[in-house]
Amino acid sequence: MNYETFYRSIENQTQQLNFSLRQKVIELAEVDVRKPPIVKRGDTLSYDLNSFASLQDRTLGDVLKKVPGIEVSANGQIRYQGLAINKFYVEGKDLMAGNYGIITNSLPNIDVDKLEILPNHQPIKLLKDKLYSPRAAINIKLRKNVTTTGRGEIGGGLSPLAWQTKLTPMLFSKKYQSLLNYKSNNIGEDITKEMNNLGVIDVSEGITKENTDNKWISISQTVLPTIAQERYLFNRTHVASANLLFNLTKKLELTGSVSYLNDRIEREGGQETIVNQYDSSGNQQGIISYGRSNLTRLAKQQVNARLILTQNTDSNFLKNILFFQYNRSSDIGNIRIGKSSIAQFLASPEYVLQNSLSSIIPIGTKKKYSVNLHSYINFSNVKQHYQVSPLTSLYFPGISFVKPDLLIQELYLKKLNQKIHCHHHFPSMILL
Repeated sequence: MNYETFYRSIENQTQQLNFSLRQKVIELAEVDVRKPPIVKRGDTLSYDLNSFASLQDRTLGDVLKKVPGIEVSANGQIRYQGLAINKFYVEGKDLMAGNYGIITNSLPNIDVDKLEILPNHQPIKLLKDKLYSPRAAINIKLRKNVTTTGRGEIGGGLSPLAWQTKLTPMLFSKKYQSLLNYKSNNIGEDITKEMNNLGVIDVSEGITKENTDNKWISISQTVLPTIAQERYLFNRTHVASANLLFNLTKKLELTGSVSYLNDRIEREGGQETIVNQYDSSGNQQGIISYGRSNLTRLAKQQVNARLILTQNTDSNFLKNILFFQYNRSSDIGNIRIGKSSIAQFLASPEYVLQNSLSSIIPIGTKKKYSVNLHSYINFSNVKQHYQVSPLTSLYFPGISFVKPDLLIQELYLKKLNQKIHCHHHFPSMILL
């Protein structure tokens, strides 16, 4: 290599010869080096997303749908081998704490380098190889050590005025991550589904509960059709959220999030029934017809705030989740039955304060055993005020009283739940 080739004739006799080699540059043929689309290192599967992406793909979710074994739903939830994943990491960090649908539907795929699938992922390092987990986790590896990215869409229309806005700036690094999100539209797209918690939390991480509206009382509404929701949803929705994650120390991590929802929906529908009367000979004697129509306006405001302190090492685990939620619903409905009209109103303010603490303490010199301590406190305060008028069209069987012009029904509910318990973790056993 790197020397010129030459030929020289030599006489057939004993002799001593000296050769001087002359250097020569040799151009190598073109070499095409490509990364394999899938690489396995231990239990981790690493996917080169560029091998699955096409020009039509815009977000991470668009490419994930093409990866074997992965399913992505409309709200951004990810399933691997039919089971929902238990963790969604970006550079090994759990920024969204289960609400990762925003990243799935908004992170540009051009900023993603690799997708790592961690089968049978145990998120608590202290319980690795001790407590089996059937679910997988995914980790997103970005192209740059510090990635500033995001996605934005702004659209408008006339007659009637329509709008759609999506702004999601993001910042990811090894020690600090943040995501801001604002979405708004009135075109029938449900953007509230991205606020749902999509993760699967193991009991060892703490006792958590997603609080939903305690609607013990509700107004009468139009039955929803079976067609696509975008064709009948008349909404005016605004959603804003902020998520932050940073390291307090080498072992302590703090995650905070706050979100606000303002959602207004209008529904209008009706039904008409026609009864034809016939005599015994089949001749039509008359027609009875009656109808019913509904006009409903639903308004909802919601504020969620969450603060998570985590210490997750090979020798210790501590996780405290402080959660606050405020809901306020104001529903107005008008029912028209024949010539009678009935007006309804329902106000439902509610707030919830919750704290969950989980700590795992190893026992023994070899730390094969551990004790998991749980503390859970949940306080909720619910008020519901319902009124309907007039009552001329309402009938209460078996009750004789003078019907007033207005009926009011109120509900007050306060709940306090406290749980403290512990259980042991033993090394898992595998029989072959």
